[in-house]
Amino acid sequence: MGTPADTAFVSESAHAFLKRLEEFLSAKFPSHSAISEEFESFPGRPNGLSGGKAESYEGPFFKKYVVPNVHKFLITKEEKLDPDKAKKALLAEGFVDLPDFASDTPASKERYPYKKNIVATLRNARNDWWENKASLSNSCPDLALRSPCEHRIVFEGKLFRNGGVEKAKTVLVNGIFEAFFYRGVPTLLRGKEQYSSGYDYACLLAYDASPLGALQKAWREMNKDVALSLWNQLHVYIMILRNG
Repeated sequence: MGTPADTAFVSESAHAFLKRLEEFLSAKFPSHSAISEEFESFPGRPNGLSGGKAESYEGPFFKKYVVPNVHKFLITKEEKLDPDKAKKALLAEGFVDLPDFASDTPASKERYPYKKNIVATLRNARNDWWENKASLSNSCPDLALRSPCEHRIVFEGKLFRNGGVEKAKTVLVNGIFEAFFYRGVPTLLRGKEQYSSGYDYACLLAYDASPLGALQKAWREMNKDVALSLWNQLHVYIMILRNG
């Protein structure tokens, strides 16, 4: 459920593009129960895990379901890219494992003093920034789109498998901030495109595999003025997917 574009300076074309992508992915993904069952049998799942963390499965989930389907979306008749151009346009974490779909990593080739986790930055920066060997970061988004796609968009991906609405609110706040952070890093795309120094838009792309759809519920219940401002003022599109 994306938010409507209702201000003049926000690109209606980019919003429509992301809405089409949302509809395309919604039709391609399996049910939330199938994703949950797949997680339970995932070989990399830590022993003794009692139904909570999805991190060990999140990367494989995006490689299996998200990146190939974003590539398929780009080569549809409406989007008009051929397979090679779609591959060039698509950057993905772990792209070496996706040779047919993605051409490079979305990780920054530059390092910067902030981390995508603002809590960690605020907790550590007052000491770290004055150390002889200060810590610099180049956190990697999950995927991104660049030329020859008509829009430059960076994506932060999340897989929400378990928890209630309160946990979902935390995941949304953190995920939206991370997407906003990546869009605001001016060097994130530098070196990958000659005439580009950053992304124009960001997207939180999350799949809600929780039993009761808590993430989708939390998004739908967000204050409408806040939800509208995410796109209209920050250029961050919220895409919460859930099937079944």
